[in-house]
Amino acid sequence: MSPEKQGVFLVLGRVTGSYVDRRYGLAYSRGRHGHMPDDVTRTCTVQPGPATAEWILAYIPIRALNYQTAEESGGPRISRARAYAARPGVLPPGVAKYGAWAQRRKLAKGYVSDGNHRVLAAVMRGDRAIRMYMPLSDYAALMRDAGRTSRPSSRSSR
Repeated sequence: MSPEKQGVFLVLGRVTGSYVDRRYGLAYSRGRHGHMPDDVTRTCTVQPGPATAEWILAYIPIRALNYQTAEESGGPRISRARAYAARPGVLPPGVAKYGAWAQRRKLAKGYVSDGNHRVLAAVMRGDRAIRMYMPLSDYAALMRDAGRTSRPSSRSSR
């Protein structure tokens, strides 16, 4: 059974914060969904802190994410979610964080800062987990607060 259907935490790889910034900075500069008015210039920085900070690409269970539900979303987000849900294969990753505020309260839910419509698409497809970029330290704290005792990755150098 695939990680999407199992709903498990699973680290797929490690990247730097600068990689995540470049990936999403490029997407924002074109207009996040491939269109943007000519008179608008957008920039995006998804990672505060040093560009060398370690991030991961991981499957995160949807139950461990705070995201905008269909009831909280407008028509364009729902339309994008339906289009993504109809696509075959794995959905593109989003960005999630588990910041200090959530950690202090031990909320055990990461915040989706980019990719709410992809989470909705995963829900529409019946998936239980989705790929997200997340700072490694946030992932470790989320795992801890979600009641997990395993390390984020057996290859961890920490």
